[in-house]
Amino acid sequence: MKKIGIIGAGAWGTALACMAERNGLETHIWAFEKDVVEDINLNHHNKYISDFPVKNITAHSDFNFLQDVDFILVVTPSQFTRSILQQAKNHIKETIPVITCCKGIEDTSYLLPTQIIDEILPNNITGVLTGPTFAYDAMAGLPIAACIACDNEKIRNDISQAYSGNNFRLYPLEDKIGAQVGGALKNVIAIGSGIVTGKKLGDNARAALVTRSLSEMKKLTIKIGGKPETLMSLAGIGDLMLTAYSQQSRNCSLGTAIGQGRSLDDILSERISVAEGVATAKSVSELAHNLKIDMPICFAVESIIHQKHNIDDVMKRLLSRPIPKTS
Repeated sequence: MKKIGIIGAGAWGTALACMAERNGLETHIWAFEKDVVEDINLNHHNKYISDFPVKNITAHSDFNFLQDVDFILVVTPSQFTRSILQQAKNHIKETIPVITCCKGIEDTSYLLPTQIIDEILPNNITGVLTGPTFAYDAMAGLPIAACIACDNEKIRNDISQAYSGNNFRLYPLEDKIGAQVGGALKNVIAIGSGIVTGKKLGDNARAALVTRSLSEMKKLTIKIGGKPETLMSLAGIGDLMLTAYSQQSRNCSLGTAIGQGRSLDDILSERISVAEGVATAKSVSELAHNLKIDMPICFAVESIIHQKHNIDDVMKRLLSRPIPKTS
């Protein structure tokens, strides 16, 4: 594999482009905003990760370049994946693998990103690149490990080999569903972890919340056909640990601000990047209710950020739940 196309020029899409370029791949990236395209091409700069230069990468405002790439990474927020791929689909040949890098569950349909791609591009091989990855660390060249999940062994191994190197290791996995459930739910849990931090409820409470959330990940993964052991990989617990415990995480820092008493609208008005857990909290809660799965931590986060329930009242409800006979 020698040429990569990336859809989405936010911080992580740009970091993935820079890592591909460092590994010798001819790298092209699509950006929604024309000013981002011009800034990358003319100034080697991107406002979404402004501390680092963006060199030897070609940015585009159309999708024509996708026709002759070896594989495609889709690095858009999950709620925009469908609309953007609908625009791009006529430029994507059936022979090109399409790998999602977004972490969420679509509202109303409750589909995972690869399932959205399957609907729009039913003949393409799909996969997911996921794991504990901060764009800033990747751009700085710090050591990072992640996963590529795909049910086609050759494709997952080829992409793993193409991307691994220069302090980045990409481990192949088979289970796309478990990998995506881990990636989606860790954003919701990270908001909850941040709320605990902002509310100064203590490290014990945060550890309990994060650990118990693995049970909710497991329930949903099994219910929709994934493998629970996937959650013990970088795609599950690894991503959860990073996102739930670092203020560099957009979701954790958002939760911290909510725990400190700030409103969601005020927090979002100050940001140019998307915290995927906000939309996913609603989607996963609705999906869990539809599937009759009890996911109290995800329900609690959703009730705080979308229904504006009082944090103290929500915590009391969580702590007064009946003790399960088995945990």
